[in-house]
Amino acid sequence: MAILLLIILIVISVFLFNVLLETIEERGFGPFPKKLTLFVCCFLVVHWVLLFINGYMQPHKQMGGEHFFSKSFALGILGNLCAIREVNHNRFVAVVLGCFSTFSILFTYMVHGISKM
Repeated sequence: MAILLLIILIVISVFLFNVLLETIEERGFGPFPKKLTLFVCCFLVVHWVLLFINGYMQPHKQMGGEHFFSKSFALGILGNLCAIREVNHNRFVAVVLGCFSTFSILFTYMVHGISKM
């Protein structure tokens, strides 16, 4: 059931992100982003959706916390690397992805610090 939900969330996030990017391309904000940038953005969206619906705490509380910290940190670093790579290609997407990734890293450290108190 959880795998089916994850697959549905990935498909929905890819579809919505492509619609958003086609709209951006039509209005002239820049060229279509690179495929790795799309990949990282989709996984960041799925990660935050799972965070908001408490999806990481369903399997087991301790395992969920470990997965949250490692995934969030890795996706944040990957997002920032993609944003740096995307700056010369599409500056609008690079700024949005960089802000979202940095927020993800800062939120991860905040949650990790609060949980260790």
